[in-house]
Amino acid sequence: NVTIARDWNWIGYNCGGSANLNIAFADLSPSEGDMVKSQSQFSIYTGGEWVGTLAMLSPGMGYCYLSKANTTKTFHYPAVSNLNAMRAPARQSSSYINSDYEGNMSMVIQVKDGDEVLEGAMVAVYSEDELRGVSEKDIMVAQGDDAVATHFLTVFGRGSGDQLFFIVTYDEKDYIIPTDELYRNDAVVGSMESPFVLDL
Repeated sequence: NVTIARDWNWIGYNCGGSANLNIAFADLSPSEGDMVKSQSQFSIYTGGEWVGTLAMLSPGMGYCYLSKANTTKTFHYPAVSNLNAMRAPARQSSSYINSDYEGNMSMVIQVKDGDEVLEGAMVAVYSEDELRGVSEKDIMVAQGDDAVATHFLTVFGRGSGDQLFFIVTYDEKDYIIPTDELYRNDAVVGSMESPFVLDL
């Protein structure tokens, strides 16, 4: 049994095979806005499915689970025999890990030019001259009747207080975007309903 309380939970995954998030947490009945993250990726439960950069749970790995439910839940992972044919949904993979830092925060971002949400941008986040995270491409996320380009950016750091700024690459041009945002361990900045906006 795995027990999930409101707010952050450390969970292990010790099944004999990898499983996509919809299958791994099928017995949990996740709440809207629940989140699960690894060291470098995360996904959010919205509209009855998991959306983001983390697609699979892998055996022997640990994860952080953010529960929005007001009650404590207990669930089981699926039996190993049910995992054999499971494949990950199409999601972005992130290869960037800053191993100098043990902590991270998660950002849900949209890149805009005025009222237009831009598709195909790359987002990098820095503190001073140090790269702290990269979203190489966006994910198309349902928003009403439309699909909107959204970035799921993991920012690496330690403690809190480091000033962050962003460099957005779009149409072969780089845009430096200063912000008032500070790094905070385990913070979640932006949401599916109200993403953090980087305006070119």
